[in-house]
Formats: sequence, structure tokens, C-alpha cells
Amino acid sequence: MTPSLALPRAPKSLLAVVCLLCALPFALTVILKLYVKLDTAPFLVFHNFAEFFSVMVSLSIFGTGWYSFDQSRDRHALFLSVAFLAIGLMDFMHALSYAGMPAFVTLNNANKPTQFWLAVRCFSAACFLGSAWIEPGAKSRWLCKSCLMTLALLTTALVFIGIVFYPELLPAAFVEGVGLTAFKKNSEYLIVSLLALAWIGYWRRLVRTGDPLILYYLSAFLVCIFSELAFVVYRSVFDTFNMLGHLYKVVGFFLIYRGIFVASVRAPYRKLAVALDRLQGEIGERQHAEEEIRFLKNYLANIIDSMPSILVGLDPDRIVTQWNHRAEVVTGIAQARAIGRPVGELLPEFAPCIEAMREEIGKRRPAAMEKLLMEKGGERQYYDLMLYPLIANCVQGAVLQISDVTERTRIQEMMVQTEKMMSIGGLAAGMAHEINNPLGIITQAAQNVDRRVSADLPANREAALAAGFSMQQLQQYLQARQIPEFIASIGEASARASRIIVNILRFSRSAGSTLKPAALSEILEQSLELAANDYDLKKKYDFRAIEVVREYDAELPKVPLVAIEIEQVALNLLKNAAQAMGDNPAERPPRIVLRLRREERYLVVEVEDNGPGMEPGIMRRVFEPFFTTKEPGIGTGLGLSVSYMIVTQNHKGLMTVEPVAPPGCGALFSVRLPLNNGDNGGCHG
Repeated sequence: MTPSLALPRAPKSLLAVVCLLCALPFALTVILKLYVKLDTAPFLVFHNFAEFFSVMVSLSIFGTGWYSFDQSRDRHALFLSVAFLAIGLMDFMHALSYAGMPAFVTLNNANKPTQFWLAVRCFSAACFLGSAWIEPGAKSRWLCKSCLMTLALLTTALVFIGIVFYPELLPAAFVEGVGLTAFKKNSEYLIVSLLALAWIGYWRRLVRTGDPLILYYLSAFLVCIFSELAFVVYRSVFDTFNMLGHLYKVVGFFLIYRGIFVASVRAPYRKLAVALDRLQGEIGERQHAEEEIRFLKNYLANIIDSMPSILVGLDPDRIVTQWNHRAEVVTGIAQARAIGRPVGELLPEFAPCIEAMREEIGKRRPAAMEKLLMEKGGERQYYDLMLYPLIANCVQGAVLQISDVTERTRIQEMMVQTEKMMSIGGLAAGMAHEINNPLGIITQAAQNVDRRVSADLPANREAALAAGFSMQQLQQYLQARQIPEFIASIGEASARASRIIVNILRFSRSAGSTLKPAALSEILEQSLELAANDYDLKKKYDFRAIEVVREYDAELPKVPLVAIEIEQVALNLLKNAAQAMGDNPAERPPRIVLRLRREERYLVVEVEDNGPGMEPGIMRRVFEPFFTTKEPGIGTGLGLSVSYMIVTQNHKGLMTVEPVAPPGCGALFSVRLPLNNGDNGGCHG
């Protein structure tokens, strides 16, 4: 797939600045008419300096890439370095053949150095273009030292022979008294086109790799393009545009040198300096080899020890050959004591599982067991076991990986429970709506029965006389059979059922995010009614058999809160208290004390039970997510942690637990809600 040509703004801005700086002197020369023809002697000094600088840079690039290749194996740098050997040699010929210099084999003239210039510029532009598609790790056979050197020297020799000995076979590039020929100008445009294509190729490489060193090449190509444009418009080999073109060339070569030097010399030599510092003090090749082996061993050991899972290496007889740091932490057995012992002795709880997977390992296939449930320290924990056979030649054995997936499993269970509770909540709300209709009919029917047997209605008396009895006789019969009490019971039960349905519907609605003043006493009463009618086949308590003592202070202010959330907290505390008192002895009947009082800037809710209480270790962890002391299927360990989050985060309050004196006689949960919440009337997160 073709990479996008989009890049962050910084490289684009940098290249735009380079382009602007290159265009500025060119534009000033044209606009301000700064064109002049310089004297031959001063210009030759400048020209020789610029060309010899270019030659030195070219040879430096060659030496850098050529002699660092055996270590770097960078074929892109090798290609450019050999190309710059040819470029440097041809630039040297160009300088020696310049007009005004002593004869270079044959007499010098204005056309001769121009021919050398076109040859070296075409060659360099073609090499730049080709290098854009050569990767540092390319495997092509012709990208070797001997092939590249042969091509470079052969090209240089052909250029030298053709221009020096057979100039009449080549098109003229400069004619004395006339100036640049069409061949020269068209050649420069061709060179500019090649440089532009090379620029596009390197730009795509920059997009693909993000290597900042490529910016040196892109900037150099821009400068070289302006250099060639200057050599299109010059009129004399000694004029301003000719000098400007050479200046552009010097800058372009310097940028390319910087790119190759940084890539091939500075970075490798920095690494080499670090390596030399590390190797300092080593005596002899044997010590050096031992240090490298020790480093590799420590590196591999660090990788293994950094794994969050238990990693154990086993030989075919299931004897431990590797024991990572996590295994030491979990088992408390040091690596030195573990290696060489059977894995069944070190991990006895996993021994049956490892034995069960032995057959798969014999077939050189990986084996796995997921979500193994184990009890450790009174807590349920889940583990995944993976046994991988070693697949290296002439090596037998296996690697055992044991991962603690307790948290992940609990989260999955929590998600399942959440989905289940959402479904049950929706079902309960729907059932409540459906029950409301027959409940209304029952209530209305009970009221009608009560009206039809009343002696106060004339229609009832007339119907009784028509049937041959009086209303007094009917009333005596109804009283004797307790019919009025039954009718009253139907009305009371219907009203109670209606209140239950209202509470269920209200509790099933999503809580809002706005704190509104509310009376905590009303919320506690609604929570009590919900708790009394909670239906759970697995629970071992009857909430209606629990004595509830209310100790509410008089004239308590309202508190800014989300009623549904605080009702959820209260309901969770009541249900936990009721479950804790499920095993109370007969001489200690279950009792819950609800207290409401004001404490400075808080309104305090206390829920106290007379159950068995909690040990200090459990009390410290009671608000942790997934921590539970209940049997599997009874609780998820999220009720108190969610309640704690609601109180402390959503309402900026406090939630604590403490034992009831004497020890073993219950627990006291306290919820403190601020009377002047900073988020009052706003939204809370």
C-alpha cells in the first residue's frame, strides 16, 4: 500500500524555510540587478576554494561510508559513498580544467569545465535518484564494494577520456562570445528534474520511516536544484550567477555530508564509545567473552524475571531447570533451592494439572487449562496454566506458565452479573407495571364488597328485604364469619403491594446526576421497606423477623444527595447486616439499630447489627473491590466497594466500619454526608 504523503508540520515548515532561504539570494540578484562579471583571478580563487571544498567533502563521504560498511552493513550509505568518490574525482577534473587554470592534459577553455560540470551533475542527480530506493538492509548482489567501485571508476574514466580526448564527439555546452548552448540549458533542466524525483523519493521514505536524518538530504536536494537553476542563467563562467551556483553547491554538499556523517560516523562512534567504556578494564579476549556471556545471561534472566506470570523451565523428567522471580515471590522458594527439584514438590497444588497435560507435551503440542479455581488464604483465586514444549533442535523439555487471572475473571463475572441485574431490573419493572392492573381491580373489588354489605346504603337494604332477610341479620352473619376483617385485610394487603411496586419502580430507574436536598429518614424507611420485601431463594434470613430500632434525632436538616444512590447504599448495608445475623444463636435474636444524628458539618447515618462482627484483617479490606467472605454465588464482593465509591466520590462524604463492643457482638457502619456539599445543585462525577 502506498504510504500517505502527510507529515507533521515541523518537517514541512523546515523545508519551506530552506526553500525560501535558497530563493532569496537568487531573487535579490535578479530583482536588484546585481549581475556582474568578476575578474578572472579573484574568481579562480573562489572557484578553486569552492570546488576543492566539494572534493574534500565528497572524499570524506566516500571514506566514511566505505570504511564503516563492514560494521554498519548499510548499503544505502555504501552506494552514496562510492558515488561521491566518482563525484569528487570528476569535480576535481572540473576544477583543473576551468578557464584560467593551467592546461589539464589538453588546453582549457570555457566549454571543457562546463562539460565536466554537466557530467558530474547528471551522474550525481542519477545517483541521488537511485539511492532513494535503496534500503540500508538491501540484499542485492551488485550493491557490494567491488561492483560499486568498478562502476564508479569506470564512469570516471569514461568521462575523463570523452571530455579530454574526444570533445568534438560531445555537444558543446558553452560557446565563447555566445554563452550557454541549448544543450547545456536542457541538460540543467534534466538535472533539476532528476533532483526533484530524488526529492520525492526521499520524502516518501521520510513519511514511511520518520528518520529525521532524511531532512538533510531533502534540504540538500532543494539547494542543489537552485544551484542548477543558477547555472542555467549565467552568461560567463566568471559572473555572479556562476559564483552563486557554486555557493549553492557547497551548501548542498555540506548538508549531504552532515546526513551521512551523522548516520554513519557520529551515531556508530557514540555507540562504540559506550562499548569501549563498558569494556574498559577487561583483560584479554577470554574475559571479554565471559563478560558478553554473562551480560546475555542476565539480559535473558531479566526478561524472564520481568514477566508477571510464573515461568518454570522443565526437563523431560519434570525437573526444574528455570525458576523466575515471580515464582520466587508466589512460592517463597529461592531459585537456587528450586532448580534441580521436581516441579510437583515446588508447586504441589498444580501437580495434578501438570500431570494431566503431560500427554500433550509428549506429542510436542502446547497444552492449556484455564480458570483453575483454588483457595488460598481463605480467598478464591483463578489461574491459567500453559505448558509449551521446547521446539529447538536437540533440546527437550517444556516451559510452564502460570498466570493469576483472578482480577480478570472477577471483572468478567462482574460484567455477567451486571448484565443479569440489568435484565432482572427491567423484568421487575415490567412485572410491576403488569401487576398494577390486577392489583387495582382487587383493590376496587374489595372496596365494592365493603360498600355492598354496608347497611347505610338504601339499595343494600332493599336488596336484602327482597331476598327475605334484613341487613341486621346479614351484618350478624358477616361479623360471626369475620368477613369485614377479611375485606380489610385485602385492602391493607393491596395498599402494601402498591407501595412495594412504587418502590420497585422508583429503585429500578437510573439515578440522576444532580444533588437535591432530601430527608435521610425517608430514604431509610424506603430502604427498610425494600429490604423487607427483597426476594432471594439463596438467602438464609427473613428480614421481617429482624427487630429494627430507630434512633433518629429530631429536626434534622435535609442533605444534598442523589436519593437513589443513597438508597442503594442503605439497602446494601441492611442486607449485609441481615445476612451477617443469619447464624445468630437463639438467645441473641437479630437486631438492627438505625441512627440519624448531626455531627458538625455532616449528617451521620449508622447501621449497627448484633451479628458475629468482623476480624481486624477483614475490616481493613471490607471496602476493596471483589473482596467477599460469602460463599460462591452469594456475593460478588462489589456491594460495599460500590457503596464506598458512591459516598466518598459522588457525595464527597466518609464511610467507615468499626466493631461493636465487646468483640464478636456485631459491626457498626457509619456514613457521613456533608450538609453543605460543594456540588450542591450541580453535577457530580
